[in-house]
Amino acid sequence: GFDKTNTIKQKKESTLYLPKKEIKNLLDDFQYFLDNEKLYNFLDINYKRCYLFEGIWGSGKTSTIRMLATKFKYNISIISFDTSLTDTKFFDCLRELPKKSILVLEDIDCLFQERKKNDDNKNMISFSSILNALDGMMTKHGLITIMTTNYECNLDIALKRPGRIDKQMHFGFAKEGQVKAMYQKFFKNNTKEEYKEFYKQIKGLNFTTAMIQQYFMWYMFKPHELIENIAEFKDICTKHNYDKKLDLYL
Repeated sequence: GFDKTNTIKQKKESTLYLPKKEIKNLLDDFQYFLDNEKLYNFLDINYKRCYLFEGIWGSGKTSTIRMLATKFKYNISIISFDTSLTDTKFFDCLRELPKKSILVLEDIDCLFQERKKNDDNKNMISFSSILNALDGMMTKHGLITIMTTNYECNLDIALKRPGRIDKQMHFGFAKEGQVKAMYQKFFKNNTKEEYKEFYKQIKGLNFTTAMIQQYFMWYMFKPHELIENIAEFKDICTKHNYDKKLDLYL
């Protein structure tokens, strides 16, 4: 069964620095699913919702899951895929999934890469069991699943097909709107001109919200040094060049 392992801080929508349109579309989709169980039954379609959050590290996938759980007052349930987990135990876990829970399958691309490479610590669950759980004979009524991956290109086409994945959301490099929202949150006393000068210094760089957040934390209480030490942020961007790491398994 499931054990309570941790209580995490709630994530407010106002502190999720993603494009507002994307957040609204996701929230509307989630609410639509919750409101239309009768429609699913009428259409004789599995009443389940499966999301795929894909994109680079530090771009907001985990924060978005926390925000959804907070907004709709759901718990987050995580299954540990280790050598002790068999197909039978996996289906037992799904049956015992607590009500009002979001099932999170993190780094879904890694599950079967280990199996293919004959890793000594490979998981014992079959690919067909995952497919059956998401959209098949063993799908739990009302199941809400969120899968995450940094490497969408490595996922099997059978896992990604329409109907199995109901909504896919891409998480990429931070855009100006995200940077501005974070800047205003961290440095609310700074002027518009100071922000414009700061953004001018970082425009054209590739970075995630996690990277810019780290830099903002360094200078949150000494904002006058934010631009003065911009070389430090540029160094972070150089060291974490995701463009060179598109496929972990090549």
